[in-house]
Amino acid sequence: MLSGSRPTVLFCPLSKIYVDKHMKKALKLFRPADLFLYSILIAVALQVYSVMAFEGRGEASVVVERDGELIGRYALKEDRHIKLEAFNPAIILAIENKGVMVHKVDCSAQLCKRVGRISRQGESIACVPNKLLIYIERKAGEQGPPRIIIG
Repeated sequence: MLSGSRPTVLFCPLSKIYVDKHMKKALKLFRPADLFLYSILIAVALQVYSVMAFEGRGEASVVVERDGELIGRYALKEDRHIKLEAFNPAIILAIENKGVMVHKVDCSAQLCKRVGRISRQGESIACVPNKLLIYIERKAGEQGPPRIIIG
């Protein structure tokens, strides 16, 4: 805007106020149909978030399997260390803060240890050399192992 010149002002009959020319362009971006669409998208997003946030609020347990055979099922509500004697040397799992992680393993890659702590339903830790699968499930017997594709 040059000094001494006045801004272009238009009258908006719907709101009965004076609107700057650039503001009128901005008001054209949001039509009633657009606002309706945006509100529906926000409602759907909130619904999806609420389903994901409150999914599986039941009793959680960690399931340990070797070659598809159940080794043990342990509750996540109490902190403890579990020594899996079926392996030579033994693998130690740590259940802490409603999550589980591999605390000690004696294989060369140690990828299962690098995964870190898992605490949500569907998360898993796989140790391929030991054929070990550790995963979280909510209610006992409600779901099988997660589908994993390797290679």
